[in-house]
Amino acid sequence: ASASASGLTAVFHTAGVLDDGLITSLTPERIDRVLAAKADAAWYLHQATLDHDLTAFVLYSSTAGTLEGAGQGNYAAANAFLDALAHHRQDHGLPAQSLAWGLWSPETGGMTAGLEKADLQRITASGFLPLRAEQGMELLDAAMAAPEASVVLAPFDERTLATRDAGIPELLRGLVRAPVRRTAQAAAPAEEAGTSLEQRLAGLSREEAGQVLVELVRGEAAAVLGHASADRIDPERNFSELGFDSLTSVELRNRLGRATGLRLSATLVFDHPNVLAIAEHIGEEILPEKEPVTPQVLQSLDALAELLRQVPGDEEGRTAITGRLRELLDGWQGGSADGDGAAGDVRTADADELFALIDKGL
Repeated sequence: ASASASGLTAVFHTAGVLDDGLITSLTPERIDRVLAAKADAAWYLHQATLDHDLTAFVLYSSTAGTLEGAGQGNYAAANAFLDALAHHRQDHGLPAQSLAWGLWSPETGGMTAGLEKADLQRITASGFLPLRAEQGMELLDAAMAAPEASVVLAPFDERTLATRDAGIPELLRGLVRAPVRRTAQAAAPAEEAGTSLEQRLAGLSREEAGQVLVELVRGEAAAVLGHASADRIDPERNFSELGFDSLTSVELRNRLGRATGLRLSATLVFDHPNVLAIAEHIGEEILPEKEPVTPQVLQSLDALAELLRQVPGDEEGRTAITGRLRELLDGWQGGSADGDGAAGDVRTADADELFALIDKGL
């Protein structure tokens, strides 16, 4: 607040509290804590100054309430209230302005001082740039001279913003034009993305297809964390060890959903805690099931029968072959139902493994 000999002349409400989390994790207490600092305090200031002849009533809001704020549902609501209060005051002839600040550089201190490097990289990769202190002061002067009740003060990289996977925030679509190529891609249904991936996997062995899926998940995980290369992602390390939290986990789920065309669970990263586990899960959904072995076995036995008819009539050779066949048959008939012994080998083998067993038995 600003005061002179005649009393209070201006109010600047800059308070704010963060308690980020997914909507499903926000308890009434967590919501109240954030609203109290922003919305409640602003409303008290509004009511307490109605009888004062103010020249300025400035509310520090955030782009979380106007553009986007992943994991900041409570904070977004609090700042949206500030924007609405500014319009309410202006509609009643009272001075007011709500300034929706973008991301401040961690060097400026304040609420972003503890921001992790990976989080900063992820935000800037989406097109939003951090504000420097001197840049913020220039924007403040310009905004204070504007008549609008609500003003967004946030620098952004137009090229990055136009080409990001999440699309351009609706409020900025009149300022940033998406390339035709990206627009067409964004308009494509998720099923087409899945079809494209399936086409990449067509003709590959299950092992080769599995490796493609591993690299897909590694690449998306690296992009979410702001890494320049997927080499930074160890496929066997838990996502929590790599730096994932609830917000980045959902972002990874969303990116993989777009890449595969699958409807993936919101708990994907928690149910499948590393790259290998997610790749295997996706593979189970999109890779064709293994062909049934029985028809191939019967075909091979027919070929074996034809081969046996060509065996010369010497007694020693026929005895040796008969012995091996009996060993194979005894193992097949005597194996337990859960797959012990030769029968278990046969029951669980794929086609290539089964042919190897036959070759070994003969």
